[in-house]
Amino acid sequence: MGKPVIIINSVTNALKAKQVLAAKRIKAEVIKSQNGRKGEGCSYSIIVRGDVSLAEQIIRNSGIYVVGRAEVDL
Repeated sequence: MGKPVIIINSVTNALKAKQVLAAKRIKAEVIKSQNGRKGEGCSYSIIVRGDVSLAEQIIRNSGIYVVGRAEVDL
């Protein structure tokens, strides 16, 4: 079973998302997306230790664009 991740469109936004989550005491890690879907270009993913839906909502509410979600094998 894969690990759910939040896909972000750039490394800059992924790092900002990690900081936003850290301010809410949610641990997260930024990784390069394994298989960027066609048309996404370079993307990065956020692995969240905890509630992924909550983390995604926090990221969206902070104004950071979220491409979507996926599952990855680590």
